[in-house]
This record gives sequence, C-alpha cells and structure tokens, in this order.
Amino acid sequence: TVAYKLGDDLYTDKRKGHFAINSANAPDGQMMVDHHYNNSINSDLTVNYTKELFPDFNANITLGHNMYESYYQQLYTQGDVFVIPDFYHMSNTESQIVRESISKYRTAAFFADVQLSYKNMLYLGVTGRNEWSTTLPENDNSFFYPSVSLGFLFTELPALKDNRILSFGKIRASYAQIANAPSPYSIQNVYTSATVS
Repeated sequence: TVAYKLGDDLYTDKRKGHFAINSANAPDGQMMVDHHYNNSINSDLTVNYTKELFPDFNANITLGHNMYESYYQQLYTQGDVFVIPDFYHMSNTESQIVRESISKYRTAAFFADVQLSYKNMLYLGVTGRNEWSTTLPENDNSFFYPSVSLGFLFTELPALKDNRILSFGKIRASYAQIANAPSPYSIQNVYTSATVS
C-alpha cells in the first residue's frame, strides 16, 4: 500500500491598537500595528507491506519519507506621540519604531517500522528514523534515532491459554533513542535590532 499526504497550515494575523492622548500608559498617545504570517507545509510518503512470511510468522513493514518546511514572519510598527488628537493613523505620529522578525527552516527524513509476530504470541518491533535539518551546521546536519521492542504474550502458551485465573498476561521490554532538531538560529550568533526610547 502506497499513501501520500500533503498538508499546508497557512494563516495571517493582523493586530492593531492605540492609546489615546492622556492615557496612563502613553500620555502623548501611541499606536501599534502587528502583522503575523505563518506557512507550514508537511509532506508524508509511506509504503506499507504486510505478509505472512512463514506459517504463524507475520510481518508488517512500513517505509516512509517526510518533508517539513516552516516560514514565519512578524512585522511590528509602533508610532509615538499623536500630532492630531483622535486621529488614529500611523502617519499621525511623530516617531515610529519598526521591528521585523523572520524564521524559516526545513527538515527531511527517511524512516522505517518493522513489526514481526510469531503465533500472535511473540512480537518484535524495530524502528529507525534519519533526519536532516537546516537548523544544524551544513557539515553535521543529520541525526539517527532507533528503537526496538520485544513483547511476549505468555497467556497464549498452550498451558495457560483459556485459563480462568489469568485471561491476559504480557511481558514487554523496549529501548529507544529520541532526538529533536534545534530551533532556527539557536546554534549561532545572530543580530537583533536595538530598541531606543
């Protein structure tokens, strides 16, 4: 079975506010306009294979690829000191402060999930995912994290099956490594604009 999913999370948000002249927070008046834009695209391709390899021995194998891209932008404008009272427009302020923030990154990954079972009693699961991220250095932007699990449904043993005392019993052990890419621009020095008031 082959499946492909593509999703896009897109939104914009515009916030506008002001303090009138003689306000407690801004006696000379103040106006703020805040624009937010976000676009996140997620792509998943999976291939699933299920088969009885041998009598009482089943396999379920999933291979996949993921691509994720995020772009976020904020543009904030603040105007101070209204020239004409009760006219709430940015052009009616004596001075303006503008701040712009942009964050963008992309990740790509290949992953595999192998589930094996024997007589619906013994289960082995192995997963692995290798991911690349643009938030990491170019020469070291890949990381791998695996997992393995083993389960034994001992109440399926002939001596214990259909007993009235314990209807279900399972022993399970697992091991996994986890990983996550850092936030954009968090591993290097970046410039930010100073605010002077």
